[in-house]
Amino acid sequence: DFFGDGLAEEIASQLGQVHDLKVIAHTSALQFKGRPDPPRAIGEALGVTTLLEGSVLVAGARLRVTARLVSAPTGEQIWADEYERDRRDVFAIQRDIAERIVGSLRATLSPEERTRLARQPTADAEAHNLYLLGRYYFGKGTFSGRRRSVEYFEQAIKRDSLFAPAYAALADALVFLAYLGQARPREVLPQARADARRAIQIDSTFGDAYASLGVITAAYDWDWKAAEALFRRALTLSPNSVYAHMWYSFFVLSPLGRHDDALAEMRRALDLDPVSLEVRYHLGVANYMARRYDSAIAEYRRALDLDQTYAPARDGLGFSYAAIGRFDDAVSEMRRAVADSTVTSDAVLGYVYALAGRHTEARAILRALTDRARHQYVIPMDFSLLYTGLGEPDAAFPWLSRAYDERLPLLVGWVNAPPNDRLRNDPRFTALVRDLGLDARGSMR
Repeated sequence: DFFGDGLAEEIASQLGQVHDLKVIAHTSALQFKGRPDPPRAIGEALGVTTLLEGSVLVAGARLRVTARLVSAPTGEQIWADEYERDRRDVFAIQRDIAERIVGSLRATLSPEERTRLARQPTADAEAHNLYLLGRYYFGKGTFSGRRRSVEYFEQAIKRDSLFAPAYAALADALVFLAYLGQARPREVLPQARADARRAIQIDSTFGDAYASLGVITAAYDWDWKAAEALFRRALTLSPNSVYAHMWYSFFVLSPLGRHDDALAEMRRALDLDPVSLEVRYHLGVANYMARRYDSAIAEYRRALDLDQTYAPARDGLGFSYAAIGRFDDAVSEMRRAVADSTVTSDAVLGYVYALAGRHTEARAILRALTDRARHQYVIPMDFSLLYTGLGEPDAAFPWLSRAYDERLPLLVGWVNAPPNDRLRNDPRFTALVRDLGLDARGSMR
């Protein structure tokens, strides 16, 4: 399935470069794969009037692709075709499908958009296959999946050193390993920066590469003006890029305290990916960062309506309940988040235990983290969060300083978060955010 899903994602990405079209993200469309829903119901759920259906069959070196464009309100077929070719012709098939869709929908193509649609990122079928495998494992959202995606992207680049999407995808994978504490930032993020720059050097019209570099420029280099310019360039080239809208909001606008702009970008991401758990969760985060706790809680609950086991939404609810003094509810949600996830740290549960006055349980988690840190990497933010919850700023600040020294990507999104309101009037906190190029109110200096 990874090949067919990857092919669909690439066609959506190609069409997403066309300013005259609104293209729903592949992640939302994928929710309807294999389901018998009528076109009208799918169109209403996704907010679109036209659907692309299809199938992919791979048999050795041969490839059979069927594609069908359907009116969502009526179910009528607008266009259909079938392709049976050598697997090496996959980009020609993609290009033909994209151009036929643009023509059928009477969308206006600029000369630059037409050139981008015609571009073939690699002539190496195996490099493309490795890239799609990397995308598949990256999309799983797990530690092991992200690590495995790095291996596939690196293999794709070894086969074709001019494969721009593989460089940008490798940069993204490295960033999020560092963000989640699975790699030390100084060990992987310089490489990620070089990979994103290499992607742009190869293809200066590849919008996703600008978004990848924008994340690194904000979260690792703390160059806010340059990061914003990169995201603006990404969105000019790829206006339908969910991740460009989402990471612009999360890594630039929220840290700068531009909460109305951050929420607008996140809502645009949700409009393009309406049943995405990840986007819905990050819309909750944008509201939480703006101290709009009721709205944050509502968004997290909407995510859980889609999937009761989605741990990040439980984590978000826990933080939001803690912010409004509902500590028992916060503990309940954090317990569930930790139980349901391999990603959520015990530190978040220790934090709400501390706020609830359950210091014995909070300190038990602190001791366990301290023991773990003796033989494996634990992100400094876990310790600063726990000590902040326990009301021990003198113990919290050395860990915040360590996060700064390590250039931890999480720091820029975290420093002006509500838990740190307890530290905001401390001169040490003012100095920290100043060194990040921000101020304690969350704006650019």
